[in-house]
Amino acid sequence: SNNETDVTTSNAATLSRDTEFSEKAVKTEEVDTVEKERITEEAKVEEKTEAILCRESGLNQDARSAEEQRHEEEARRTQRRSLTENSKLAEETRIEEKEKLFKEGVPRKEKASPEVKAEQKVKQEDAKRHEIKLTEVSENNILRLGICAMDKKARSKPMAEILSRLDETLFEAVFFGNDLILNSPIEEWPVVDVLIAFYSDGYPLDKAESYVDLHKPFVLNDLKMQRHLMDRRKVYDLLQANGIDVPRHVYMSRDGYRSNVKRHPSIDDTFTNNSSALSQKESSLSTSASATTIATATNGYDNTQDSKGDEEVNVEEEEEEKENELLEFDDHIEVNGVSIHKPFVEKPVDADDHNICIYYPSSAGGGCKKLFRKIGNRSSEFYPDINEVRRDGSYIYEEFL
Repeated sequence: SNNETDVTTSNAATLSRDTEFSEKAVKTEEVDTVEKERITEEAKVEEKTEAILCRESGLNQDARSAEEQRHEEEARRTQRRSLTENSKLAEETRIEEKEKLFKEGVPRKEKASPEVKAEQKVKQEDAKRHEIKLTEVSENNILRLGICAMDKKARSKPMAEILSRLDETLFEAVFFGNDLILNSPIEEWPVVDVLIAFYSDGYPLDKAESYVDLHKPFVLNDLKMQRHLMDRRKVYDLLQANGIDVPRHVYMSRDGYRSNVKRHPSIDDTFTNNSSALSQKESSLSTSASATTIATATNGYDNTQDSKGDEEVNVEEEEEEKENELLEFDDHIEVNGVSIHKPFVEKPVDADDHNICIYYPSSAGGGCKKLFRKIGNRSSEFYPDINEVRRDGSYIYEEFL
């Protein structure tokens, strides 16, 4: 009985300890669970805090960016206002100076003479043609830059590179386009402040000039002078008139063109006379000399050696015949007493005609090399049997450099 009591007591104590251990384990698990929940909650709070900070940082960056843009826009507006004020001030100063000069040049009591009035009118029209007026500029102070050229030129890479360098806040490019230029009247062309217009194949230069006369924009390149570029003779004459060296040359003009520019200094009278004597000697010995071609040549041929006839008409006819003379020999040609020895270049006077020929002397085998616009991978072709110059148009003959 005592043993049973002890066993019961021992079992009860063991059960009590087990229960106590179980309760402690449960409490420990509860504590661990609470701690985990606390840690999880803190992590969530930290994530939310970080997200808020990131969002605030982004808003601050956006705000700073907007503030910088606002400052930049304000700076551009200030710059435009400054340009406008400077332009107004310059305009007022110019007007005051013009009035002052007018008052000093023409007294009040005396009326201006018709010559003075005509001169003043020409100056005023010229000033209007080459001056950008503030009233013609749009309200946002942006200049409209017209590109009046064929699309092949206007949309080319060089033109795109030029336009990319312009400030978009000050300039607006306006492309006219082929259809508008070729098919629409100038009254339908857009009105611009500044105009870039240049000739190319098929370009209606007359319409462009009429447009400029109608709206009078500021023209960056002189349209009327572009007509000189169409004739190689006019280009050579312009170069010589301004003291710019050109190759030794002579004109064969079958269209009645006459040059007023003096002969190039490199063509002296001694050389001309010697060349003429040599040509006459070769003409008597050579059987391949061709007949005289009626044409006009320039470079200041001197007719003082012509014999004087009994009548002035006969003298003029004789001089004209002398001026319209081309002789062709094996290794040179002679135009109005000026000899050009092979190798020489034969250029059409039409600048759009790129069919240029180079004639070689018999010592080099003779023949002719024809140059033309590139076709595939070729831009020239040699013809060994062609040795005579062309006689179907007007040409420039110059030494081959």
